[in-house]
Formats: sequence, structure tokens, C-alpha cells
Amino acid sequence: LTFARAWVMSPIYLLIDVDKFKDYNDRYGHPRGDEALRQLADVLRQVASRSTDMCARIGGEEFVILMAATDQEGSLQVAAEVQSQLSKENIVYATSPTGSLTVSIGINSLVPGRDTSLETFIEAQTRPSTGRRTWGETG
Repeated sequence: LTFARAWVMSPIYLLIDVDKFKDYNDRYGHPRGDEALRQLADVLRQVASRSTDMCARIGGEEFVILMAATDQEGSLQVAAEVQSQLSKENIVYATSPTGSLTVSIGINSLVPGRDTSLETFIEAQTRPSTGRRTWGETG
């Protein structure tokens, strides 16, 4: 959050969650699941490669991209590019409707308070998305 406080404009962030990842691990095993997460992390680093972008893994299969110099339109383009590049990776997932690993992406702006911890911020942002998910949800 120090990264976000350094910018005058409110950064945009993408919360990225691998769809049905527990099922993926159950089907293919944890070593293959770990490799899939590494491949996803590579995609995220390639897409969010500007000096004002920051990628991080924030949980088991959850990632965040913070973009300091991006507006809403730009964030939608980044989300679409993540989806596109991940699709090109073609990480096999037989029970997925696409036949490959997919992610859900949430987009919001970041206005951290002086006393906001990263854990509190992430918990507050991910709480609404803990319900049932459909494949490849973006929004």
C-alpha cells in the first residue's frame, strides 16, 4: 500500500483468482498446480510490465496487479490482455468449458487510508467475491 500512497491519482487494481483451482489440484496434483500458478505469474508479469505496475501473489491462487498510472479503460484492456495471454498459454484443464485454465478478474480503484494494512485491504476487497463462481468471470 505504500506503493499506492506514493501516487496522487488513485491506482487501479486487478484481483485475479484462478477458477476452480481446488478442483484443478485434486485432478492434476499439487506439483502441476504449482506449475500452473508459475505460468500464470509469468503471464501477469508480462502483461503488467510498466515501471508503475506491481504484481503480487496474495493468497493460494489469488494475485493482484496494482497499476498507478491507469484509468478504467486501461484497466479493462489489461484484464482482457491477461485473459488473452493466459488462453495462449493453454494450461490444460479438461473439465473447464474452454479446456484450459481460466481466471476471474475483479477491477477496482485503490484509495488506501493511512492506517490501512495490506491484509485488511485485501480482505475487504475479496469478501464480496467469496460466493459461487462461474468459469472465467471478469468484472
